[in-house]
Amino acid sequence: MTEYKEYREFLRSIINRIEEIEKNYEDADDEHHAFDYLIAELFETTDEERGFVFTDRPYDQGIDFYIADPDSHYYGIYQCKFPSLDTLEKPQINHRLLVKK
Repeated sequence: MTEYKEYREFLRSIINRIEEIEKNYEDADDEHHAFDYLIAELFETTDEERGFVFTDRPYDQGIDFYIADPDSHYYGIYQCKFPSLDTLEKPQINHRLLVKK
C-alpha cells in the first residue's frame, strides 16, 4: 500500500503545482496550458527574455511552446499532453496491483 500512497502524494503535488501555475501565468488559463508551463519550468524556462514562446492555441500546428536562442542556434519545440484534472483525481489504479506480496 506504500507505493499507492506515494503515487497519490506525487499526484497531489502535481495537481497543486498545476493550480498554482494557473494563478501565476496569464496564458495558463486551464490545466492543459498550466501543464505546458510546468513542463517548460521543469525542462527549459518560462522566461521570455531567454527565448520562451507560448503557442498553445488553435491552429498552433501542434506546438505548445518553444524555446528559441538564435545566438547558440538552439531551438526546442514542445508538444504536451495532459488529461483533465477530473480524470487524474479519479482512482484509476487498482492498489492491490501495487502491493508486494
